[in-house]
Amino acid sequence: MAERGSHRGRGEWSWKRFFISLSLVLTMASAGLWWHSGRFPYSPQEVRFRILMVQYIETKSELDRMYLQASNPSVSQFNLNRKINRLCESFEAFLIRYPGHEQAMSAYGSFLDEIGNGDAAVRWWERAVEFSHRDPQLLNNLANYYGHNGRAEEAIRLYEEAIKRDPGDPVYHFNLGNMYYLFRKETNAIHGWDLQKTFEHSLLQFRIARDLEPQNTDYAVSYAETYYGVKSLSKGFEWRAAEDAWKFCLPMDQHAQYQDTIRVHLVRINSYEGKQATALDWYNQIRSPASRQFAWQIMKRSFPDETGNEI
Repeated sequence: MAERGSHRGRGEWSWKRFFISLSLVLTMASAGLWWHSGRFPYSPQEVRFRILMVQYIETKSELDRMYLQASNPSVSQFNLNRKINRLCESFEAFLIRYPGHEQAMSAYGSFLDEIGNGDAAVRWWERAVEFSHRDPQLLNNLANYYGHNGRAEEAIRLYEEAIKRDPGDPVYHFNLGNMYYLFRKETNAIHGWDLQKTFEHSLLQFRIARDLEPQNTDYAVSYAETYYGVKSLSKGFEWRAAEDAWKFCLPMDQHAQYQDTIRVHLVRINSYEGKQATALDWYNQIRSPASRQFAWQIMKRSFPDETGNEI
């Protein structure tokens, strides 16, 4: 009895071991298929892409150093060109192996654009967009190229799509605000807005960009400057919002020239509003002789009978 019982225990253990081994084999096979399909976070495709991006970052860093040390004879243009060519070859080889990898296409396009090969860059960005419209940075890059190469309507649509994908990035709003402001005919063709409406939407995009990144001087100044365009199309324009926009800019930079420039704008805005005392108050805070003279000419045009000679 004891012997038969011992034999049965060994048999049960053999079957258990068989099923455990079979389960392990099936699990490993499934994981292998998942890995090679590119779905596993560290698939061969993903590993190769990460290695490629390390090479990209290293090469870009060398490019940046070269531009900073352009007069330094120790910077070898030959070695740098060799690294650039090597990186391009690596991108090309990767994309031959993984032709649908939109991240690699987008990164390769960015690199080509950085080294001054914009035509080749846009071809890769366009291919990436064919595979996916999900990457807002890719849409923004392609829109930048279109905007500078006579394809404004396409650029506007891409910026708008990028904002839909990532409404929290101020760059996309800033770029779209510029497109609305500069390409009014193309904006009208897309949306049917008249000039007044176009400027209002441009203002809105600049305002969103400024509010998303309130320390960015370019965004704040662009928003304030856009009011001049709006004013040219609107009689009886309310300048309070424009004045507030310039006041917002004032504390952003403490350099004297910047401060004087903003105060000149505040003199201009208050002169437009007919607020002579306030305009004079801003004028008195200007330190640069050239800026003071310019601001005084603005006041003389607005208040020809009251200003007299420059103070």
